[in-house]
Amino acid sequence: MSAPTRPDDRADPERDAWLREALRHAPDAQAAPPTAVSDAILRQARAAASAAPAAASAAARGRWAQAWAWLARPPVAAGFASVMIATVVGLMWWDQPIDPHARPAPAASAEPGPRDAPPAGAADARLRSVEPAPAKKPAPAKPAPPAAPPAPSPAAPMAAPAPAPIPSPALESADNRAAAGKGLAESSAQPVSRSASWAEVLASIRAEPQRWHWQRNGLAQPMTPKMQRWLAQFDAATVGRWRRTDEAAPAQAGRVLRLYRDGAPTATLRFDAEHAWSTPDTHVAALPAATVDQLLQDLDGAAP
Repeated sequence: MSAPTRPDDRADPERDAWLREALRHAPDAQAAPPTAVSDAILRQARAAASAAPAAASAAARGRWAQAWAWLARPPVAAGFASVMIATVVGLMWWDQPIDPHARPAPAASAEPGPRDAPPAGAADARLRSVEPAPAKKPAPAKPAPPAAPPAPSPAAPMAAPAPAPIPSPALESADNRAAAGKGLAESSAQPVSRSASWAEVLASIRAEPQRWHWQRNGLAQPMTPKMQRWLAQFDAATVGRWRRTDEAAPAQAGRVLRLYRDGAPTATLRFDAEHAWSTPDTHVAALPAATVDQLLQDLDGAAP
């Protein structure tokens, strides 16, 4: 009995003869698989072939079940229901007007106007031809010439003008004093706490007293604590009473105090019976006579 023909023999008849002889004399050359094994293999193949469609249909049924489960979720179901309601309402109102009670707008009349209507220009011309012409205004009458004034009677004498009065010297002095008082009254229209220049002098003396000197009846003297205290007393007595003025301050002996900064004249204080003056930027402060006397008495003690 010869060995079965192998696929290799059919595909390659020119195979090595030695190898072919060796395979034919092999111990298992006549061996064949048992019939039970072949039957088991066939059963498994048929079972697998029949199980594939069932598995495919089961998988398809699983996907549909998952889709229905997803649609059954409350949020998805509520959204789907809203969409369905909106669709139904839209279909119900399809081709329906928004306001059923609204009436359609009347169509514009296409009827042409009367053909025999005259043009506007012709009508205006006819009206102007019918209107009467305006009456002419009468010429204004010429005014009558004014009557001549009556001639003065030759018997009546003309009155001579009265001579102007000549003021006496006493009246002139009184008028000058009244004018001076008026000037002081006008200067007191806007009171201030202190003038800007006097405020700067006080601030500089407090900050740098060594740079200041004072002079009253002789040579300039260095700034002393007594003079600083008197300046503070003077400022307290005059604060809020200063008023801008254009009048010249009096220059009476013993009633003038000059202040120097670094040897240069900076400010001057003057007194009369009821006033105090500060220069530059001339200001005047009205004071009681007793206050002026007390300030001058204390000044004698601070600056003899």
